[in-house]
Amino acid sequence: MSKPYSSPEHRNRVLGRKPSPRVPSQSDQWAPPGFKAHYRQLAIDPATPAVLSDLLSLVGYEAAAEDITTWSLQHRVEAEAFAVTTHLRASDNVLRAHPKPAWFPDPWLGPETGEGIFGGPSGTPLRPNAISVGEAP
Repeated sequence: MSKPYSSPEHRNRVLGRKPSPRVPSQSDQWAPPGFKAHYRQLAIDPATPAVLSDLLSLVGYEAAAEDITTWSLQHRVEAEAFAVTTHLRASDNVLRAHPKPAWFPDPWLGPETGEGIFGGPSGTPLRPNAISVGEAP
């Protein structure tokens, strides 16, 4: 029985294959260190605006699907990565948390809603006019 390969590079070297050239992705330019592979995957198949809107609402942000369609790919990928990992970490899953995008406002700035035990702030709106000039999606 042969030894398992320690890495794809090791497998290629043992089998005499030439390594395939790695084509840099657009997301590699703006992905935080350590998250390039995840951002690359999200950039290939980003969430639909409706799904991204729902993901953001799980972590306390509100954005209409119509507004999300105007966002750049970078902003959509950053928002999706942050929302998914933040929500999963809240369930005590062991994940590396993606950094909060710099263009996100502080959370929980929405108006008070509900009554009694259901009272509290609504989600923080994420709208293009709430994002600083020059970084708007």
